Amino acid sequence: MAWQLRSSMRHEDFSDVIQQACESTGIEQKSCEINNPKVKLVTDNGSALISRDFANYPETKGIGHILASTY
Repeated sequence: MAWQLRSSMRHEDFSDVIQQACESTGIEQKSCEINNPKVKLVTDNGSALISRDFANYPETKGIGHILASTY
């Protein structure tokens, strides 16, 4: 897992944290490329996380993306 404090919440910021999480958990690029249904990213519906720019990033890593509903 990974986290970073950032002054902005752009899609690039989230992509950086996902990359750091892949590296710190041992999920290397090679294993991320294999669509592993066990690896999921659960996020809220923040504007950066539902943007077109971010939408394809988890998929390129082989990570599923689940948008959590409010409440």
